[in-house]
Amino acid sequence: MTSLAQAKIDEVVNRLETRVSTPNMIKELAELREMAAQGIPQNRSLTGVDLYLTRSNDLLLIDVKTVKPNYGNFKGFKRQMLEWAAAAYYKSRETNVMPFLGMPYNPFEPDDYEFMSSKQYFDSGVDGQLKVGPYFWNYLGDDETAYSSLVACFQRAGDEVRDELEEYIRQYIENH
Repeated sequence: MTSLAQAKIDEVVNRLETRVSTPNMIKELAELREMAAQGIPQNRSLTGVDLYLTRSNDLLLIDVKTVKPNYGNFKGFKRQMLEWAAAAYYKSRETNVMPFLGMPYNPFEPDDYEFMSSKQYFDSGVDGQLKVGPYFWNYLGDDETAYSSLVACFQRAGDEVRDELEEYIRQYIENH
């Protein structure tokens, strides 16, 4: 990552923090790609990528989170993901970098996920940087039925072990 990329990241995060702009992943990444090799290179330790996946020319950098992070964390998550993208663009401007936060389930389902400042820093849904519940699993599985298939697997597993599990719980309660 370069000094100019870091300055652009600071600018983007500050604009979002002061609500001068709204999240726009496509625009933010395009701005970083444009200046990826400009400025003085910085030695940075980039951490926190939980899943690092490639699909043809796409580089997916995924940070898996709980569904209710602390209010201030979203700003840090945004900065971290932009830094990942800047570092990846520094290596290759041709790579299609796709950093995002993934949350395995939506506690508000069937309503959309709305938690504190998530919308201040992240666009959500199919094409956003915040992918929650079905959006996360379908994107990760590269299949619009991945989430429903996963739920069906858990349902079948639960049906198969229900009696055994209920018996175990009954015995545990009796003995404690």
